[in-house]
Amino acid sequence: MARYILAMRSSPVRYPVYLTDLDLSAQYGEQLLSTGHYWQHKLQLEAALNRAVAGV
Repeated sequence: MARYILAMRSSPVRYPVYLTDLDLSAQYGEQLLSTGHYWQHKLQLEAALNRAVAGV
């Protein structure tokens, strides 16, 4: 995913990845989740993506 993100960017400058939409239905189905739960997943995914982008 990190390589894909970098390939899609027009600038070689590495800047942070920010997620603007999150679909957790594949993991949680119809279960209702709190905003905090989405926020926690978002932060964890962004941190992992940013570590990967920095390491590529």
